[in-house]
Amino acid sequence: MKKIIAMVLAFALSLSCFAVAGAEETEKADLVITNAVVYTMVSEGDTAEAVAIKDGVIVYVGDNAGAEAFIGEGTHVRDAVGQMILPGFIDGHTHTVQNSIQKKAVVYLNETPADLELYKEALTAFVESHPDDEVIYGTGLDLNAFPDSKPSNDWIEEICPDKIVKISDMSIHGALLSKKAMEVCGIDETTEPPMNGIIYKNDDGSLTGYFSDAGALFGNIPPQQFEDEQFSDAMKEYIAECSAYGITGINTGGNELDPNRERRIISEMAENGDLNVRINLAQFAGKPFDLAEAEKQIAVLNEGQQYNSDFLNSTQVKATFDGVPEAMTVAVLEPFAETAGMPEDYLGPELTPQDDLNAFVSAINAAGYQVNVHAMGDASVRGALDAYEYSIDENGEGDYRNIITHLNLVKEEDAKRLGDMKVFAAMQPIWWYYDPIFSPLEVNSLGEERFATEYRIADLLSYGIEITGSVDYPVTLDFRPLAGIQVAATQDSPYPGEAGTGEFLRNADQAVSVYEAVKMYTVNGAEQMKMDDKIGTVEVGKKADLVILGTDIMTCELTEIADTEVVATISDGRIVYEAE
Repeated sequence: MKKIIAMVLAFALSLSCFAVAGAEETEKADLVITNAVVYTMVSEGDTAEAVAIKDGVIVYVGDNAGAEAFIGEGTHVRDAVGQMILPGFIDGHTHTVQNSIQKKAVVYLNETPADLELYKEALTAFVESHPDDEVIYGTGLDLNAFPDSKPSNDWIEEICPDKIVKISDMSIHGALLSKKAMEVCGIDETTEPPMNGIIYKNDDGSLTGYFSDAGALFGNIPPQQFEDEQFSDAMKEYIAECSAYGITGINTGGNELDPNRERRIISEMAENGDLNVRINLAQFAGKPFDLAEAEKQIAVLNEGQQYNSDFLNSTQVKATFDGVPEAMTVAVLEPFAETAGMPEDYLGPELTPQDDLNAFVSAINAAGYQVNVHAMGDASVRGALDAYEYSIDENGEGDYRNIITHLNLVKEEDAKRLGDMKVFAAMQPIWWYYDPIFSPLEVNSLGEERFATEYRIADLLSYGIEITGSVDYPVTLDFRPLAGIQVAATQDSPYPGEAGTGEFLRNADQAVSVYEAVKMYTVNGAEQMKMDDKIGTVEVGKKADLVILGTDIMTCELTEIADTEVVATISDGRIVYEAE
């Protein structure tokens, strides 16, 4: 009996020693954050108190007591004093450097009020300061600055009739050209619009100079050239702003340089430690979207895989299938409103034939890549879904993660198809209230009744659609995820003096919960980027991409969300932003 007791005591002692040794061998963390309210986003209501990070990876999520085992001599311990921790925000559709570069190099109207006299002043000042420039570029033209929202180039002719001038509008789909620019491009009253484009004319048939989705006609206007260093410097500016907003991941809306040149520059930035956001770089496809174009895009993507890393993923081809509602370059199932000034039976411009689009999508999916279709009209959305369905029929069920970007108008039966086929909706919550720029233009083109059918967000979620949050920067300059989250939860303006007035409220019955809105900017964004194995939730084994907020946005007043302080942003375990 004594022998048995001795054996039991010896075994117990060995277990105790093993436990102590195990505790001593626990890998010490580089950073431990305690006393936080951590929303892991693994499921609603799943919270913790502490997070430990080692070599850029999360090694512990749990209570404060459990975190103590990860604290060693070299561990930085941060007391969050009740602050909120979320996975780093992900912008699901953004353009990166063009705004930073254009601020310095073009007639920059994005921050100029919609006033034609102010536009004249800006153009005059630019021409005077760049007397030797033969080509003048501009951006940020707001259609609301013109009578009946119909731009014309008369004011450009008053200032510089001898210059090639091209000024893009705020959507970047439209452009106003000077007469010299049209002459250089060989455009006159007999010119036919390109596929999906519109050439706007005066009542007498003369050209106004305004074009929408007609870039194919502008080939003789020299494109702006960016040096590698110019691109990387602008990218650093953009990334710094991302970090200040808590953004640690982005899904681009298309390449801004040759795609593999852009990937090379971004890859070099990552190697140098200058990249604080993870990126899925989508590349633009050219029209028509057919099998030949698909094969071309697949070849470019295949070459681009050499640049993939934890920070860069390349899996998407972007197809700009239609245009924008305010310019009537989207395809719709019922004619535009009478106020749009289009023929009674006008359903939008010609799109890529369905058979061609089907072949395009099917080939890209078969090669293992995603297709991201820009579609804002309900007929365009239906065409994109038909192509996605064709791809499934041809290739079989698979993890395609195809995307429709914007999705302004969609019929209920097509919304259900989106959910069934697991197509992502890359949407812009900051557009879901009655904003003073685009909403009046869309009311004019669609009419009040159909305008009210845009952005039925709660309905879309009920069909199982995964929405990703973004702002389509720089179409909208305010790309704070917190502003988008507030709009999603209120359907009202996120700006002081506007929120709660009723003037900017839109589709109040379509408001979603804050949790659902945050999921758009975290979990769903990671899945759309095909990086959900690395980011999107706060879990052991995931990359330590986190945002620390000064207020718990899950429980605070909804109108306080947009202005909640981003206390710190952590990318790959590094604190890349700290509030002053």
